[in-house]
Amino acid sequence: MVLHSTRNYGLHITSLDLYRKPRFFEHAISQNLKSIFQVIYCFIFSAVLLLLGFFYSEKLMIYAGVMIGVANANMFTVGYLYDLFPFPTFLNLNASNIGSFWMLGLNVFFHPFAYEVVQSIPINLKRYTLGAKILVVLNVSVMLLHFLPPYYLVLFIITNSLFPLTLLNTLWAIYHATLLFIRGKRIDYLIACLLGILPTMIKSVASYFLINQESLSLNSDYFTPFVVIILISYISFEQLRKSLIFRKIHESQMVILKDDLETIRKNEVENIGRQLHDQVGNTLAAALGYLNKEKIDVSTSRKILEEAINEIRLMSHTLVKDDNLSLTTKIERTVDQYNEFSHVKVHYHDFSEGKINQLESLTQQNIYMILKECLLNVIRHSKAQEAFLQIFEQEKGFRFVVEDDGVGFDTSLEGKGIGLLNMKKRATISQLKFNIESNSNGTTTIIETM
Repeated sequence: MVLHSTRNYGLHITSLDLYRKPRFFEHAISQNLKSIFQVIYCFIFSAVLLLLGFFYSEKLMIYAGVMIGVANANMFTVGYLYDLFPFPTFLNLNASNIGSFWMLGLNVFFHPFAYEVVQSIPINLKRYTLGAKILVVLNVSVMLLHFLPPYYLVLFIITNSLFPLTLLNTLWAIYHATLLFIRGKRIDYLIACLLGILPTMIKSVASYFLINQESLSLNSDYFTPFVVIILISYISFEQLRKSLIFRKIHESQMVILKDDLETIRKNEVENIGRQLHDQVGNTLAAALGYLNKEKIDVSTSRKILEEAINEIRLMSHTLVKDDNLSLTTKIERTVDQYNEFSHVKVHYHDFSEGKINQLESLTQQNIYMILKECLLNVIRHSKAQEAFLQIFEQEKGFRFVVEDDGVGFDTSLEGKGIGLLNMKKRATISQLKFNIESNSNGTTTIIETM
């Protein structure tokens, strides 16, 4: 028997039963039809997943489509189809090792898909990401070796690295699929891993140790890939369904949030208008009255005008746009401005050392507006000498405390003021704990992130 092949290395399996011409044609047609069938349904699933993934911006579907596409490229190795391609002779990449190249690629593109699946379970994501990156780097490194000139050492590494790397990937996948089943009560990913990985892995072990594969009874080449792709597609579509539901709920919440913020804005504009009319207007009218007297009281008029100027300054600071600044910077500027022209001395201490700037931007803005309203109330109504604004880091989140030594107020009436209502609404929007305690010795306002 003479084996005609242009390959220099690799495993060649022959059967003496194929010497009969009818049996040879029967086997060849069967193998080619199987290959064509697998390539077609892999291409369809890959294309559908990629299209839907890009349309809905769903990472899991995109990664699943790419992974199935790489697996489909690997299927072209069946039936020596890659022997028809003219590979450059000065590279290691050729028809005999293109299969290992795509298998390493499958090892690489498996990890983004797996990460999107397992991140929902309580695991150490930093450690998981580090392990996945190490495996990706190892596989990519061997893939790049295919594009080097065919030296003996390079060929040796390529030939002998596929099995251990695939084994590491397999153990990694099955371990985390088992964790997902135990902690997340999801069996679909575990079944997909077992069906997709174990048969191929067993065959690889058999080939590596030259074990007769006929005795393993793993003739599931038609069934297993199809089931695995169905399971991967199911996982992707289920994730898309949950994502669309979440987006719908999020959109509804955003509409409510927009309405709430618009209500707060209208209340604040109304409050500023009332203050301009009642406080500033009356103050200026009083100053004018003193100036119209036969004997002009200049000192009293000056004092009243200074009060009006300070009130206008307070309101103007409320209207200044500073959304691009960090929370700590905004608080520091506000405290400095209030200390400039207010009779209340405000002391500010950030014991979180700036960590509050890591909060979500809307939360930062709502906390800032609540603190500003608190300080305005202290300056306008508390008759306090000093106030303290302190920020503390807690085990979960942060605590903001505003204290003053003023006369206090009746907290049972706190819900009637527009400013207090706005503070409560902002706290609700950003899921903040908001509490006010007041007595004759002063008032304490506490805001906590959850």
